[in-house]
Amino acid sequence: ASRVVQLPIRAPSTENAAFLGLGMRRVARVGTEVTRVVYGSASEAAGIVTGDLITAIGSINAPTPAQIASTFEATESGKLVIVAVSRNGTHRVMALQR
Repeated sequence: ASRVVQLPIRAPSTENAAFLGLGMRRVARVGTEVTRVVYGSASEAAGIVTGDLITAIGSINAPTPAQIASTFEATESGKLVIVAVSRNGTHRVMALQR
């Protein structure tokens, strides 16, 4: 059964200069499908689009939505975290800036 996970999306502030801005759905043993990208978010700036399948973030393969959110939140402000995505059968590597 398919399950959509909605994670809280916070607006940018001085303490949280960048926000992830993703709606995500787990795809077992593969990763996480992007169901929504928020305008002005770090995800939009990195080039992530609805329908992308996130297959890795940092050193985590087939990450869950919670692992994606926690890895991004744990990244120091101004630093980059590498994300691997599959889009229409093509693999891409992107950098999310915290």
